[in-house]
Amino acid sequence: MNGKARSGTRAEHDGIRLSVVVMTHRDRLPLAERLAGACPELGMRIVLDPRPDGPPGSFRTARAAWSAVLPAATHHLVLQDDVELCRGFSSALHSVISARPRDAISLFTEWGSRTSHGLRIAALTGRAWAQVTDTYVPSQGLVLPAGVARSADAHLARAEAEGEPDDMALLTYLDRAGIECHACVPNLLEHQDVPSLVGNNEMGVRSSVCYFADGPDAAELSLFAQGDSMSDIDFIPYFSWTEGSAHFCVRAPEGAAEWHRVPALRVFAARGVHRDRLAEAFGETMAGLEAEELLRERISPILLHQLWLTGVAHGLRIAELTGTTTISPNSRAARRAVGTMGAGALRRFVPPQHMPGLEQALDALTRHALQFGGALTSSCGPAPGYSSIAHGIGSIGSSPIPAN
Repeated sequence: MNGKARSGTRAEHDGIRLSVVVMTHRDRLPLAERLAGACPELGMRIVLDPRPDGPPGSFRTARAAWSAVLPAATHHLVLQDDVELCRGFSSALHSVISARPRDAISLFTEWGSRTSHGLRIAALTGRAWAQVTDTYVPSQGLVLPAGVARSADAHLARAEAEGEPDDMALLTYLDRAGIECHACVPNLLEHQDVPSLVGNNEMGVRSSVCYFADGPDAAELSLFAQGDSMSDIDFIPYFSWTEGSAHFCVRAPEGAAEWHRVPALRVFAARGVHRDRLAEAFGETMAGLEAEELLRERISPILLHQLWLTGVAHGLRIAELTGTTTISPNSRAARRAVGTMGAGALRRFVPPQHMPGLEQALDALTRHALQFGGALTSSCGPAPGYSSIAHGIGSIGSSPIPAN
């Protein structure tokens, strides 16, 4: 049974023939069995770590899982054992695959990742998809076209020998294969907060950017079907949850896979928005919040300012994309995605027992920031070209700059 999938049935719908496995370790087998039993119509098979007594790591099991594609499958889904499926998961899964059948599809994006910010912009602009912009593939639940999955092991074997993490190796493989990776919003999975076998607990709570236990509603399923992805934006704001600072992700010129990161204040300055103006506006925002005292008591004002800058950057980019300066999260997906920005950004800086009492206040801070950012468009200069904004900044993928 080690390294091999238990036999199961194949899920077929509208020409999509699914092969589904859950990757796990023998110490977490009950988790995997519970997950497989949550959606029996998918015929999930369980793939165990082939060397359970070996050094801690997920790569061995990932390789076995990606190699376990059923012969007649059109698509292969690998689930990690610590996820929760939304209600109606099987139907929603077929919907997202039907919308983007040639792409890699991430069904979960953690709330502090770079990709989560692309999904927030997508939700706020009436889309349900965003291209993955992290240095790894979000792989708690990842769908690949079956042929792409079958061909992955040769690359993954080399990457494992070189000590590369499996989620980063998958991204490199997909880039070289010319396969785009997109994430959907709302997510179809939630990450359960269970002890990590590979040392990921130090990353803090990694919940979904936008998840509903009752599954996507009719409007969200309609947006899934449209397949319109946030893949045409070259400047994406995000908050580094490792450093506690606001940045922009800047896409490299056409033909290069890398993104660069630039401090948000540098981008604002290049667009004619002085830091003093931003500092004054931040102070006014804080003074207008009912929970100002609570926020200042629990969170460093430096972190609050950087989170606010991230929200301002979102508002600015959304206004430029839509031509609307009033930024309001009208859909439930947009409201949820905006509401998780603070918790996702600050999960390593705020004790987890304090976060539930702060989420509403952080949501209010973020919404005010979005509005200020939207109003900035009338006084901002044009977005600078890549060469001027990224000069001297190393590639995220190849520099020692932290990945988050």
